[in-house]
Amino acid sequence: MHAQQLIIDVEAGRIPLGAVIVGDESFFVGRAVAALRRAVVGDGPSGWNEDIFEGKGGSASRILDAALTLPMMGAQRFVLVRDLEALATAELDKLADYLEAPSPSSCVVLVAEKLDGRTRLAKRAAKLGLVVDAAPIRPGDLRGFVSAEAPRRRIKIAPDAAAALIDALGSDLPA
Repeated sequence: MHAQQLIIDVEAGRIPLGAVIVGDESFFVGRAVAALRRAVVGDGPSGWNEDIFEGKGGSASRILDAALTLPMMGAQRFVLVRDLEALATAELDKLADYLEAPSPSSCVVLVAEKLDGRTRLAKRAAKLGLVVDAAPIRPGDLRGFVSAEAPRRRIKIAPDAAAALIDALGSDLPA
């Protein structure tokens, strides 16, 4: 599934218990993470039901402790792991086991620019349909992206204006 589809699903109230977002298009990664966070803990300040971990120096046991902790004054917890590929293989294996039976009161989001497809985590996430593609958009798909994005932002854009926008900005989506 692409990050755009995940966002549509989340906005429709279909919040997954886990997602493995893989790709280096920061626009899609940031948007998908923000949609999941907003759906799980709302737009308020972070704190009670939100934990953020970095892969480098991280441990699966701390991540899993957060995922298995019951939410405080809310329905779900949001657990985000950035730079997942920096975790050791043994740690990734523990997270792979968690994906088989996730806590119903947590949404665990694992983010990686690249994920080795040979790891148990990558294989299990793919088998469970949890992998979210956040790769850069191909130049040939930009026109369709702009056409779909404009109404989403409540903007009307003429086809020639969309073409001019693409010519000016290219694939620099955050611009």
